[in-house]
Amino acid sequence: MAVANRQLAAIQSLSEKQASALADLDAATNDRLNAISVATQQGVINLYQALAVWKMARRDKALSNKITKLAASPCTYEPQSIEFSVNNSNNVETNTARERTLGLNNRVLAGLMLHTWRTQDVKCPETRWI
Repeated sequence: MAVANRQLAAIQSLSEKQASALADLDAATNDRLNAISVATQQGVINLYQALAVWKMARRDKALSNKITKLAASPCTYEPQSIEFSVNNSNNVETNTARERTLGLNNRVLAGLMLHTWRTQDVKCPETRWI
């Protein structure tokens, strides 16, 4: 029980540190935005540069917020495997001549492997190999 309490305390400590880091990030972003405003008013940077720096500051804040919130949320995803087969009436014998079609190969489509089979037996012409 003592081990579980220590682990729980460690998790709570990490959660508090993340909340503190998020608050520090908000304060740093606000300071950065205030500095942009002051620099623009003093003529140190023009409005175009101020807009670019402002966008970077907002993007960095959003990215850090996302990372912090995702780190604090538990993962509840359970991977699943679903087996299925598709009968395409493949009746080709393995050691016979087969028609070769350009572009007939396996493809991955949206994470699904499409395995292509040749379905017609055709004898190769003798002149093709001369």
